[in-house]
Amino acid sequence: MKGRSRKSEFIQNGFISIECIVSLSIICVISYLISTTLNNSYNLINKNGKNIEMLSIAKKYLEDEKYNVQNDNEQIEDSVYDKVSLDGYTIETKLDKDKDHYECYRVSVSVEDNKKKVELSSYVTKK
Repeated sequence: MKGRSRKSEFIQNGFISIECIVSLSIICVISYLISTTLNNSYNLINKNGKNIEMLSIAKKYLEDEKYNVQNDNEQIEDSVYDKVSLDGYTIETKLDKDKDHYECYRVSVSVEDNKKKVELSSYVTKK
């Protein structure tokens, strides 16, 4: 009897060892998946921050240009183009007169860095 209990003890210890190895493998895989997910999320947040900054700059310039057109009493030429550099960004503002409508202008603002370009366009009329 003692021989069988010893054999079953070895078998039981072997199963416990296999269970520990499988459990550690599962923990390693889960840790890898979590760290990869967190790293990807961090990279996406960094890219999104740059996009949001570029969009806010473009929106500010677009709103300023629309305000200037609405409140300017002077006649505006058919097309006005302006290019400015600010904090590593190149900001291009273009104002085109819409020939089909009276006192209507198309305002386009593009913000560009060395990798990406964001463009906003809108229409505005004089008051």
